[in-house]
Amino acid sequence: MVRRAPSQNWLSESWQNEMAKIEQCLHCNQCASKCPYKLDTPSLLEKNWEDYQNILSGKTKL
Repeated sequence: MVRRAPSQNWLSESWQNEMAKIEQCLHCNQCASKCPYKLDTPSLLEKNWEDYQNILSGKTKL
C-alpha cells in the first residue's frame, strides 16, 4: 500500500507497529495454503517487509 496510496499515512508510528507484526509470521507459511490464487504469500510478505524497511531507513525513496 505504501506505493499505491499517499505514503505518509503508511509511514506513521502506528502503521510501523502494525507492519512490524509481519516479522512474527514470515515463515509460518499458514497463509500460503489459504491463498485462493496460489500466490507465494510468505515470499511476497518478506519482499514487501524488506521494501518497507528500506523506505523507513531512507535507502529507498518514494
